[in-house]
Amino acid sequence: MWGCANASFAEFGGGLGVLVCLLLLTLLLLMAVKVGRLGASTGGNTVDSKDSLALLKNRLANGEITLDEFNALKQVLH
Repeated sequence: MWGCANASFAEFGGGLGVLVCLLLLTLLLLMAVKVGRLGASTGGNTVDSKDSLALLKNRLANGEITLDEFNALKQVLH
């Protein structure tokens, strides 16, 4: 379509095909970097121990776990 698949790029506006191909590749690369950073910024599956301790405290306060369960889980975090 834009001359990316064949060796002759001159058929689409005298070199404009090369420019379009480079633009598309650049956009794809930028999108891949953006998606990669998005995955890294959300933290993936990693959880900070402070966040985990805060969750445990909330669960204890809400009565979801007992004090013994809280202390056992807290030891696992540290």
